[in-house]
Amino acid sequence: MTQRESRYYGTDWPVTMEGSYGDSTRADFFSDSMVLPFPERTFDTIVSTQVLEHVRQPEIVIREMARVLKPNGILILSAPMTWPLHEEPHDYYRYTLHGLRHLLEEADFEILDEIPRGNNWTTMAQMFLDTQVGNLGRRLPEKIYTSLVSLAVNHACSVANLFKPVHRLCLGWVIAARKISAEGVPSADI
Repeated sequence: MTQRESRYYGTDWPVTMEGSYGDSTRADFFSDSMVLPFPERTFDTIVSTQVLEHVRQPEIVIREMARVLKPNGILILSAPMTWPLHEEPHDYYRYTLHGLRHLLEEADFEILDEIPRGNNWTTMAQMFLDTQVGNLGRRLPEKIYTSLVSLAVNHACSVANLFKPVHRLCLGWVIAARKISAEGVPSADI
């Protein structure tokens, strides 16, 4: 059996990267996601997590990911459907499953799998934590407060999941898609 070599390259956008990570970023490349700094047909797999909501023209970003994927390459994409504003003012969209499907199919991707991130109960719990935790936390020491609230919310979600959860109301979606092959086109190496 032969071993296959794997390499990982991270990219980030300097405008939001500094606000999110400061000096601790591990990105190898810094670029606008609408113009990735790689030749066509470079990668076997692209993983893009929680990026699409931060770009003004997501259809261009999806096409750019398709450009740098090898034929039959895999895109693993996650995007939020329900989430508070963040990294303002660079927070533009929220995505339904149908919106993500449309973007991917228009860029010649075949959908392989679709997974909701959470359900109605976890979404309501997350919204509660995001909107109310700061108010309650001012009244209790932080560690005690965080532990108590997390325990209570986790327990409530466990009990609520005994009732039929609704996955159509979720925090977001993870989609695996395959780039539809362009036969006879050579791949690039970086």
